[in-house]
Amino acid sequence: MNKHLLKIREELQEIAEKEAMKLWRIARKAKKHGCSKKIVQEIKEEANWLHRTGANNPDRLVEWGSEYKFKFAFKF
Repeated sequence: MNKHLLKIREELQEIAEKEAMKLWRIARKAKKHGCSKKIVQEIKEEANWLHRTGANNPDRLVEWGSEYKFKFAFKF
């Protein structure tokens, strides 16, 4: 594989891991604020997916809908 492509893949993996950490934090905050177990579980599932396979599916990394969906789920 081309060195440039390997570098891009590594960068995508780093982005995925950072986003997964953000989502795990959001899940903790959601639980603390009394959100439903279903919402907290969905946030954790998204974080786990990002952590496991984020770099292998770059299209989903650039899709902002999932972060938006969870980020404001527990705002009062």
